Amino acid sequence: MREIGSFFEYPNVGDLGNSPVEREFLKDAHLLASGRDAFAFLGKLLGRRKMLVPDYFCPHTASFISKYFDIERYKDTPGEPPVLNTLSKGCVLLAVNTFGMHNPGRCDIGKLRNDIILIEDHSHAPFSKYAYESSADYCIASLRKTLPLGSGAYLKPKANMPALQILGDGENQDAIFYKAARKKKSYLNEGLGNKLEFLSLFNELEDIVENNSSVRAMGRESRDMLLALNIRKLQNIRADNFFLFKGIVNVPLLNKNIAEANSVFNPVLLLDSLKIRDALRRHLIEEKIYPPIHWSPLGAGDISKESKSLSERVLTIPLDHRYSKSEVERVAKVINTFLYSKLGK
Repeated sequence: MREIGSFFEYPNVGDLGNSPVEREFLKDAHLLASGRDAFAFLGKLLGRRKMLVPDYFCPHTASFISKYFDIERYKDTPGEPPVLNTLSKGCVLLAVNTFGMHNPGRCDIGKLRNDIILIEDHSHAPFSKYAYESSADYCIASLRKTLPLGSGAYLKPKANMPALQILGDGENQDAIFYKAARKKKSYLNEGLGNKLEFLSLFNELEDIVENNSSVRAMGRESRDMLLALNIRKLQNIRADNFFLFKGIVNVPLLNKNIAEANSVFNPVLLLDSLKIRDALRRHLIEEKIYPPIHWSPLGAGDISKESKSLSERVLTIPLDHRYSKSEVERVAKVINTFLYSKLGK
């Protein structure tokens, strides 16, 4: 029984090929080691000022951003309009396309558009129509969330900006990732090696990303891999899996409104309670399905009750390009059977 989720293994030959539209999109982008490197650069470029950050957002990333900006949380619960009452001249607005659900018209800035700096985070759908057609001052995306890369993020400015002050690169990050990814591939495909060994390497990799505070370039191996991957093919498989799963799972999806293939991240289940969510997650792990939670705990007291409640009821099911139709059906069956046995659903 194949494991579902967790860190990416090394790509297969079938994952490689032409992806001209995505290459064209990346042509004028600055390729950095991680999304945090992009925030670090923008912090140094723009200077310390107020940044409005969604309250439904990765708490670790928000904490990192606070090293460079005075962050203020605004209510931004997926499925509802954002509340931007404190938006003011000279500040920075971070708009996040959470789970690929949103569109450019969601943040109604009005007359303040020319007086604020708009940064968009497209990490969950880095090649969506929203990202392609963005008019934000800066677009960023961590590419490691959706592609098998050791390092990787893009930073796309609307206008010319000063040269990036690169203080390092992602070479060490790449070396650890690809060593771990190859070990994981051997473990999954041939039953070779020790699972704890590659998990330890992946954890070492995440520590590097977590503790970095400089601006680093994307590693050479990941840059070569990014240009070699058939991104459109991988995204289409991800989308096919999403729509298949959506049609057969007996749980509503938070991101059920997505229609465009390039906007698909992963299906995000919306459960009835924290207790049910956590029980289902434990059961999935027993079945070798490893679903992340986006995000728990959210942390500070300036989080709206709606966003906090949502964070306690969602569960992301990782059904990306690595998985077949039969594996998607297996995951849905495990979920349906568990919920029926517990809740009669």
